[in-house]
Amino acid sequence: MAAVNIGKNIMKYRRETGITQEQLAEHMGVSKSSVSKWETGNAYPDICLLPELATLFNISVDTLMGYEPQLTKKRIAKLYRELAEAFPSEPEGTYEKCENMIKKYYSCFPFLYKMALLYLNHAVLMKEPDTVMERAWMLCRRIEQDSADASLIKDTVSLEVTILIMRNKPLEALEILGEDVRPLGQDAEMTGAAYEQLGDRKKAREIFQVCAYQHLLFFMQDSVNLMMLSTEDREFCDETIKRLTEIIKLYGLEKLHFYTALQFYMAAAELYAGRNEEGKAVEMIERYTDVVLKTPMPWSLASRDSYFTDVDDWLKRFDADKGTPRGSRLIKESLSASLTQNPVFQHMREEFRFRTCVEKLKKLQEE
Repeated sequence: MAAVNIGKNIMKYRRETGITQEQLAEHMGVSKSSVSKWETGNAYPDICLLPELATLFNISVDTLMGYEPQLTKKRIAKLYRELAEAFPSEPEGTYEKCENMIKKYYSCFPFLYKMALLYLNHAVLMKEPDTVMERAWMLCRRIEQDSADASLIKDTVSLEVTILIMRNKPLEALEILGEDVRPLGQDAEMTGAAYEQLGDRKKAREIFQVCAYQHLLFFMQDSVNLMMLSTEDREFCDETIKRLTEIIKLYGLEKLHFYTALQFYMAAAELYAGRNEEGKAVEMIERYTDVVLKTPMPWSLASRDSYFTDVDDWLKRFDADKGTPRGSRLIKESLSASLTQNPVFQHMREEFRFRTCVEKLKKLQEE
């Protein structure tokens, strides 16, 4: 659908042209009250008057009408998948196509957000990756300055921070985030409590389940990051691996959110390889490979299970696309590269079990 903002634009361009309502009314052959109604949105000018109004303001009819094409969530998700799949084979051409679409849908802020995310995940394929990252940052700024969607702006700020960190600009990221960690808000939990008081236990249950699901994933990600920042503390890292392994098993994370499991297995493998504990490193690599092979493509980042039964419905309401940020081809290429091009595994390249995992991932790449 498209938003038409002709009233506010008549006022805007009339003032920019430097004429009064009376003068505009006289020029168009209508009453002053008609012009006033146009500008307040209580009435629209006759369609036959639009070309004359546009000519008077020296703009196009589309600009006068404030025509702002919008895309549905489903359409945005479909476009993202198509562009993500096209990037590896034609990065420059796909980027040009993206830019043309951005010009057309420059006021569709959810689409701009997805394009910024697309650029972040595929900039490495471009001749000038930092230029593409800069463009992603500019799209974020556009959303933050002009969107009225508070939730989208919040997500965009997080994406902007990610872009700044990826561009090695930690100080700019901290300017946005602040230097101290703020206590986690409990807005979602309070929403659940409110629904419970209203007697809607089904809705309250869904909200608390989604909260538990998200906190589980955050806990896993934060624990992995903490472990990799504490590699000198052998006892702590061993205990972390032990506990996270049990949590993955307990909550079935290899199926529920396979990417979280993959991140942990790769981090643990790198940790063990750095200690020259090849046996343990290979065991984690085998788990990593096994999860990859048993997860059907195209990958979907999240799914429900017999415990988290409401996750799918929640994801569908807030994002029509549960898929991975990168296309299948680029993902497949990165899987084997995570082993063959990772310096920490170089001394293991001739190990039979290691080579077997590499061969399995390369075979997947050819499919």
